[in-house]
Amino acid sequence: MNKSFIWIKFSHLAFLLIASNSIADESTNLEYLSLNSCIIQGLKSNPEMDLERINVEISENELLKEKGALSWELETISKWEDRDKPQNTREFIAVGGISFPGNSARIFSDKNFIAKEGLKKKFKSGTIFELSSTFNRLENTLNQTSESSLYSPEYESFTGVTLIQPLLKGGINSTTAKINIANNQVKENQYLVEIKAINLIGEVSSSYTDIILIDEIIKLKEESILLAETLVKENKKLSKASKRNEIDTTTAELAVFNRKGDLFNSQAIKTNYLNKLFGLLDLPPASQNEKKFKPLENFFSVEEISSRKKITEIALKKRIDILYYNNLIKSSELNLIRAKDQSLPSLNLSGSYGAYGISDKGIDSYSESFKRQGMEWSVGLNFKMLLNKKARESEIRVAQNQLAKVKIEKEKAMKLITLQIDSTYDQLKRLKQKIKTSDTAVKLATQRLNQEQKLVSEGKGNIYKLVEQQELMTRTKIKAVEAQAMLNKSIISLWISSGQIFEKLDVDKNLIQ
Repeated sequence: MNKSFIWIKFSHLAFLLIASNSIADESTNLEYLSLNSCIIQGLKSNPEMDLERINVEISENELLKEKGALSWELETISKWEDRDKPQNTREFIAVGGISFPGNSARIFSDKNFIAKEGLKKKFKSGTIFELSSTFNRLENTLNQTSESSLYSPEYESFTGVTLIQPLLKGGINSTTAKINIANNQVKENQYLVEIKAINLIGEVSSSYTDIILIDEIIKLKEESILLAETLVKENKKLSKASKRNEIDTTTAELAVFNRKGDLFNSQAIKTNYLNKLFGLLDLPPASQNEKKFKPLENFFSVEEISSRKKITEIALKKRIDILYYNNLIKSSELNLIRAKDQSLPSLNLSGSYGAYGISDKGIDSYSESFKRQGMEWSVGLNFKMLLNKKARESEIRVAQNQLAKVKIEKEKAMKLITLQIDSTYDQLKRLKQKIKTSDTAVKLATQRLNQEQKLVSEGKGNIYKLVEQQELMTRTKIKAVEAQAMLNKSIISLWISSGQIFEKLDVDKNLIQ
C-alpha cells in the first residue's frame, strides 16, 4: 500500500479521535437530554397543557355548582316597617268605628318588625322541601289605644313546612341528567388533556428524532470535510512540477469549500430543530441553551411490534379519542333525556302545614304556635304548558341531531384509526427493507471509495473521481441514517395510533394531571 494512502487513513482516524475527545471534554459541563426527559419536561411546562388543565378545573367547578343545587339553602329576611295610612270606611267599621284622639282624618299607624328564617332543599327526585319560621313584632295605633287590644305590642310567629313535588317536568330525570352531564364534561376535558399530551409527545419525539438525525448528518459532513482537507494537504506535498497535481489540488480545495457550505446549511437546520423542540418544552432558545442529546440507539425495535390485526384491536379499545367519543355519546343521550323532560307540561303538587302563635313576649309566641294556637294547611296543583308544540319539542330535535352527529363522528374516527394503522404498518415494512438496502449501499460505497483511494495512491487514479466517491459515500450514509430516523418516527406514529404511547415510552400518565 502506498505511503500517501496510509497517511490519508491515519489522518482520518486521528481527526475522529481528536474530535471525539474534544466533544467529550466540552460536554462535561453540558446537560444531556434523553427523549424521556424531554417528554416529561414538555408535559410539565408546555403552556397548552396548562390551558387544558385549566379547562378541567373549570368543569370540576361547574360540577360542584350542579351538585350544590341539591344542598341545603338558608334564607333570612328582616324588615322594619313604619307606615301611616288613612282609614277608609270599611277599615273604620272593622275596628269598631274608632276614631283616634287628635286625629280627625282617622290615620292608622303601623310600626312593625318582620323577620323570616328558612331552610330549603331540592332532592334528586325534584322534590322541594322548605322549613320556615316567621316572627313579627306588631305595634300600631289600634293596639296602643283600644281597650280591646290583646297585647301592646303584639308578637306573632309562624312555623311551617312546604313540599312541592313535580309530577311531569323537573323530576328525577331532569335533576340527575344535569349532574351527570356536568360529570361527563369533567371526563371530556380530562380526555382532551390526554389527547393534547399524546399530540405533544408525538411532536417532541419527532423533533428529538430530527435533532439526533441532523447531528449524525453533521458528523458525516465533518468527516467528509476532513477527507477533502487531507486530500488537499497530500496533493500539495506531491511534486509541484506536475500540472495535473495543481488541478488535483484545486479539485480537492473546491470540494472542501463546497462541503463546508453544505455543513453550514445543516447547522442552520439544526438551530431551527432545536428552537422547535425548546419551544415545545418551554425552554430558552438555542442561542441561550447549551444542551446535548442522547442518541436513540436500540430504543426502537420493529421486532417488538405485534401483528396488524392485534394492533388494530388494541387501538379500538385503548385510543383515548374513542373513549372521548363514548363519553360524548353518553352526554348526548343525557341531553336527550333532559330535553324530553323539559318538553313536558309543568304539573306540580304542593302542600303546606303550619301553626300560628301570638303573645306579648317574643319567645312565648313560638311556644304558643307549637301548642297549635292557630293552624294552617293547604294542598294544590299547578299546571303550565307551552301551547306551541314545535317550539316545545325543538330542544328534543336538537338533542337527537347532536346524538346522531356524535355517533357518526365516532364511526369516522374508528375508520380513520384503522387506516392510520394500516398505512403506518406498511410503511414500517418498507422502511425496514430500506434500512437493509441502505446498509448494503454503504458497504458498497465504502468498498468503491477504498478502490479509488488505492488507485490514486498508486498514481493510476483520478482525484476528481476520488472526490466524487467521497461525496457518494457521504450521501449514502446520510440516506442510511435518514431511513433509520424515518423508521423511528413511524414506530412512534404506530404507538400513538394504537393508544400505547405512554406504556411504550414508559411515561407516567400522572404527569398530565
